[in-house]
Amino acid sequence: MPKNEFDVVVIGSGFGGSVAALRLREKGYSVAVLEAGRRFEDKDFPKTSWRLRKFLFAPALGFYGIQRIHALPDVLILAGAGVGGGSLVYANTLYQPDDKYFNDPQWKSITDWKSELTPYYDLARRMLGVELNPYFSPSDQAMKEVAEEMGVGHTFTLAPLGIHFGKGEGIESADPYFGGVGPSRTGCTNCGSCMTGCRNNAKNTLPKNYLGLAENAGAKVFPLTTATKVEQLGDGSWKITTKKTDDPFGSRGTTFHAHDVVIAAGTYNTQKLMHKFKATTLPKISDSLGSLSRTNSEALTGAIMPTTKIDFSRGAAITSSFYPSPDTHVEPVRYGKGSNSMGLLQTIMTDGWTSKARRKHWMQQFLAKPSLFLTILNVRKWS
Repeated sequence: MPKNEFDVVVIGSGFGGSVAALRLREKGYSVAVLEAGRRFEDKDFPKTSWRLRKFLFAPALGFYGIQRIHALPDVLILAGAGVGGGSLVYANTLYQPDDKYFNDPQWKSITDWKSELTPYYDLARRMLGVELNPYFSPSDQAMKEVAEEMGVGHTFTLAPLGIHFGKGEGIESADPYFGGVGPSRTGCTNCGSCMTGCRNNAKNTLPKNYLGLAENAGAKVFPLTTATKVEQLGDGSWKITTKKTDDPFGSRGTTFHAHDVVIAAGTYNTQKLMHKFKATTLPKISDSLGSLSRTNSEALTGAIMPTTKIDFSRGAAITSSFYPSPDTHVEPVRYGKGSNSMGLLQTIMTDGWTSKARRKHWMQQFLAKPSLFLTILNVRKWS
């Protein structure tokens, strides 16, 4: 097969792309994985989020970190970048949906989804090394007490995490997951830095499981390679045009050819690419594209403690949860000590069903207590 011609080209090296790459290689297909971000070793991750060049992904500014931020009119989207995609920056929590999800009217009639998917959830848990958080942190104690005060203490639980805890903090072990085929691992140190990149070899990121195994099996990963065009040729094969992410002049990179293409560039960028292709090279893409897009219904709410005597930075990024009501799920979230930069995204809490109503409420809150805004901008000891 000629150079840069593959059976399958996968755009994106996050969860979807990495799983696809491994399973396709296991079936004997030649696979290329294109990743817009760079490749990271554990030591390459920033020590704190203030190391912006290593933390944020903004190529126009020369930043090639792991955290993408997409600011849309009504929502802020956080996503991952780098070989391993969102696994490098996510908070490790891996819950299985409850029955309400499987029985949603939109798809309930198709099949018994719970029975159909349970074996694959089990497989994914094994591959991602999911275990119940063993470290009961001060944040978990606070969550548990609040849940009990609200009369829902029975819903409190420690979180299932894709982290290697092993024999103890900082203790190295030979590959505990794949019979020696995978890398050695180190027990989580509970430093709280999961979302700035784990420097301790404890977080079960995709380069340590699905993607790493795919590469071991022969898949080729092309970092700093941004897909710009996908077009179908007359013989039914595909041509993928790319550019080098780190080229400030945007000159063309490698052109790939494949029998099939998988677009797995994350929830936001996959749709962004497909809308672009629909308007240019792939007009037959369904008109329904994007019509069922949703956020994950997540709101990040900050709480400020008047004392620093309790160290809330200890523990993984998320360690527990409870349900104050059947449709509300609350988790404590943390960054590691000194990673305060994301605090600059916080603002005054508002309410309202429309953008106009929320902006009005924001202004009312600000006028009622202008000093609150200065408090918000002070992120010293935020994490």
